[in-house]
Amino acid sequence: MPQPTGGAPAPPGGRQLRGRYRRIMRFATRMLVQEWWFELVLPRLGLRGVAERGRPARLQTFARRFHDLAVDLGGLMIKVGQFMSSRLDVLPPEVTRELEGLQDEVAAESFDRIRGQAEAELGLPLEVAYASFDPVPIAAASSVKRTAPACRPPSRVTSASRMSW
Repeated sequence: MPQPTGGAPAPPGGRQLRGRYRRIMRFATRMLVQEWWFELVLPRLGLRGVAERGRPARLQTFARRFHDLAVDLGGLMIKVGQFMSSRLDVLPPEVTRELEGLQDEVAAESFDRIRGQAEAELGLPLEVAYASFDPVPIAAASSVKRTAPACRPPSRVTSASRMSW
């Protein structure tokens, strides 16, 4: 998809967004049906013990699958997982323990992708726009990576690259 000149990069294409939406909805539907079956149907059929015995493993599996989905989709899904992992007062420990990895174990975005996005927004190569541009980030989060380019004429600035997802 072509990038507009100046300003933010073009949003992901409709097909890509629909694919993300389908993956999220498939995950949510599967988990909702599973919880409905184990927490509502089985106890009404007199199988409460079966549902309760498998609850910790089911919750851990749910959290592990959500963790994998969040890491794969990035951005807002990681933020949701980070929020869920901090809710010790609401969610069971099986879930919060599994999602703790979203706090600080998410892989960094590649510099090549950030370079492409920055050059598209600037309209020129980084080597022309800045005297130097260190590809090693000085800070990073799930949705932003901060670097320290040296400007022309020399002055100290930082550059934030918003992760597109």
